[in-house]
Amino acid sequence: MLQTVRQMDVASIEIPDWKCVGCGECCVGEENFVRVFYTEAKRLSEVMGVDVHDIIEPNPQTISGVHLGWILRREDNKCIFFDGGRGRCRIYQNRPIVCRTYPFMLDFEEGRIALRVFECRGLGNRNSTSPHSLKRLLK
Repeated sequence: MLQTVRQMDVASIEIPDWKCVGCGECCVGEENFVRVFYTEAKRLSEVMGVDVHDIIEPNPQTISGVHLGWILRREDNKCIFFDGGRGRCRIYQNRPIVCRTYPFMLDFEEGRIALRVFECRGLGNRNSTSPHSLKRLLK
């Protein structure tokens, strides 16, 4: 998939108008897991000066009993880095890739790459994400 992402024509990606409104809804909720690669969690733990397993846990979603990677730890159905009082991420400058690209995700549809867009209050707001910046993040 990585090779395909690098080769795709970024001008062909149609990104709906979107701008983060800082509501934090993507950071909270029973089903909103922040999936991370172990390598990015390790980097984050080094920046924070903590053990990597203090900030991640196995993804509770499984296929045939096998966990699907890692998620950031959660407390009270929210990401441990979400500051509910301020409605902001405490690690915004170092946030994981999935947080940088939300509500967008590349997916395969009928043998082609498609842009999936999740529900988000920021949709319909002035577009602050260009196809080129999204492509850089998804590489």
